[in-house]
Amino acid sequence: MGEAVKLLFMLLIVFGIFQGISPNVDDLSQAAETAYIEGDFQEAAKLYQQMIDEGVQTGEVYFNLGNAYYQLHDLGSSLVNYLRAAQLMPRDEDLRLNIARVRAQRVDASIASVAFSDQITEWESSWLSKAEVDSFLLVLWWLSCGCLSAYALLPHWRKWVRWAAIICCAILIFVGFANGIRVIVESLSPSAVIVGENVPVLTGSDSKYMQIFELHAAGEVHILERRNDWVRVQLPDLQEGWVQADSVEII
Repeated sequence: MGEAVKLLFMLLIVFGIFQGISPNVDDLSQAAETAYIEGDFQEAAKLYQQMIDEGVQTGEVYFNLGNAYYQLHDLGSSLVNYLRAAQLMPRDEDLRLNIARVRAQRVDASIASVAFSDQITEWESSWLSKAEVDSFLLVLWWLSCGCLSAYALLPHWRKWVRWAAIICCAILIFVGFANGIRVIVESLSPSAVIVGENVPVLTGSDSKYMQIFELHAAGEVHILERRNDWVRVQLPDLQEGWVQADSVEII
């Protein structure tokens, strides 16, 4: 019994030590905000990144980290974090404005995607986060089931329930189809941003291959394949090539 008490006491001490080592999230947030206000954007970016590493992965934190990188004139890292924030709060007008500002300042011109799957994914993600889509689909599923059940069990209501069932099922199928495309696109060819200033795009996964064109900071691509320290990227207009893996960051 005495040994068990001693062991419990030691565990509590160790737990307390690690709790003391772990930075307080509120303190980090306040310190990051203070650093940003004082113009120490490098320190602010470091503290916001520390918050993310501690598990505070909210749209607001990614947005603030993107602001810090923007002030440091790091368009690539800024856009990465803005787009990560957009996944969590897609309808935020200030965020949309900042994304548009970065895209307008980058060297590579914005290219409209020619792939239908990419267009569907961009349309859905610009309005609903993943969590919101899941909740919406769940509500539509139960509404559809309820309408179909009412149609089968309540003959006197069939005239009204029929149209409700058709509408609910149609929306469920459409949203489910769009979400399925989004899941496939994001899993097979995740979106990424060029974070290097001048990144050569080669015909193969080695520096000995021929350069076909060059990408610049904040350029947007899809990752198609990874091979050692290289990744094969695809532009919205479907051009492809290989770049070094550390020059691109997945959203």
